[in-house]
Amino acid sequence: MSATNENTEKLKRKYRGRTSESEMELILLHHSRGISNTYISKILQIPRSTVVTNIKRMKEGKPFLPQGGDRRSLLNDENKKTLHGWVEKDPTITLKELQQKTLELLGVKCSLSTIKRSLKTFDYTIKVISTKPQQIDSSSIIDDRFVSADLFKKMSANLDIKQFIFMDLMQYSIELVINKRDEANTESTYSSKSDIKIRHIFILAGMNKCGIISYKIYEDPIDMEIFQNFLMELKRELLQTDICDPIFIFNDAISQKYHGITKMVEDEKMKVFYVPQHSWYILHPIEQCFIKWRKYVQRDRVQNEGQLNQSMENGFVIITEQDCKEYYNEMLKYLDKTLNKEIID
Repeated sequence: MSATNENTEKLKRKYRGRTSESEMELILLHHSRGISNTYISKILQIPRSTVVTNIKRMKEGKPFLPQGGDRRSLLNDENKKTLHGWVEKDPTITLKELQQKTLELLGVKCSLSTIKRSLKTFDYTIKVISTKPQQIDSSSIIDDRFVSADLFKKMSANLDIKQFIFMDLMQYSIELVINKRDEANTESTYSSKSDIKIRHIFILAGMNKCGIISYKIYEDPIDMEIFQNFLMELKRELLQTDICDPIFIFNDAISQKYHGITKMVEDEKMKVFYVPQHSWYILHPIEQCFIKWRKYVQRDRVQNEGQLNQSMENGFVIITEQDCKEYYNEMLKYLDKTLNKEIID
């Protein structure tokens, strides 16, 4: 086979997504010469699983039946540029409207999925959600942020830093892909079969400048009872470390979500500092802890759910006292900027 024909054959394979008769003949020829499946896959640039399947069919006496079809897009590069231009001019245009426009103006009849794939690498959705109902750094927001920062600064001036307990809750969706061993396949160690399990994780955590104090990982959504029990347990743990008069700092949205929390903290005579939405930087220390936890779990190469559970536990263990001090000091820098009425990036 000449170099030109070989390149043409590879180009065709890209669009066909299947094995041609000539490729099948080469597979059987190399196999008859005792060349390994892995090396055949490498020299022909065909997936090893495809090589194994075709050889197995040959051994079983099954006929070779080419499958698949032409996968080339109905839209050429020029059509795609035109499509992108329409979306640039009108970001709210729907796929259905684009389909109709493509037929009328370009003379190409294609499916919605074809149009969607053409826009896959074209970031247009951000144009729809970028509208802001309120300026983040408007004068009123800067003034409100100053009031919260001033209150926090005055409160922290007369207290031990250890008394400030930053709390937050987070929800994560973890997708775990579990490969299954195909016992019937003697040629390959693993088959293409796999299970995808999505676990929804809910986490409550509390920390101060000295480190993580307590955390809980839940499989079910956190309701008022769970939040209350965690808060009471956290208070008991603080007593054991001689922190008898803590000030719990958490997002004002929590008091709105759990309507009974305000009354509970009043009955228990707990001190709470509710952080307004526009003063998010006050919760910077605990948010950074969650970010470090997430990065650790994402990078850990777990193989099963048992390892995932251990990884989630280890994600908090690796957060050091030095980390928490740095997060707290970064928060103080934000605080100073706010007191100077500077814009926070």
